[in-house]
Amino acid sequence: MKTIRNIIAVMTIGATVFLSSCAKDDSSPSGTGDARDKFTGSWTCNETSQVHGNSTYTMTINKDVTSANQVIAKNFYGLGNSTNTVIVIDGNNMTIQTQLVSGNTLSGTGSYSNANLTISFSADDGQTVDHVTVNAHH
Repeated sequence: MKTIRNIIAVMTIGATVFLSSCAKDDSSPSGTGDARDKFTGSWTCNETSQVHGNSTYTMTINKDVTSANQVIAKNFYGLGNSTNTVIVIDGNNMTIQTQLVSGNTLSGTGSYSNANLTISFSADDGQTVDHVTVNAHH
């Protein structure tokens, strides 16, 4: 009887460990443990700008190979695919530290939620400061 109880106990523990190892981790969709994974790829951006009005464009985000917590956005603010905007990632949060990109000083914040990005930032071209919000999806 003890042997059967021991076998059942071992099987229960094994099943619990197996099932808990299958739990979904939203911090990294590909399961690599890299919080940047959910930010990478091609994003359709619906932008509202105080200066330029509403626009839609595609932005591409790739991991920054020189930093474990940064990504590089191409065509951020619709500035072109040859531009690089550095974004710092912390969990589901984004920080666009003050930087000059294609003649515009950019800075702002954003977040990832439910497979969407929400970004608020300013763009200063030296004459006008534009306040911008972006809602983006894959």
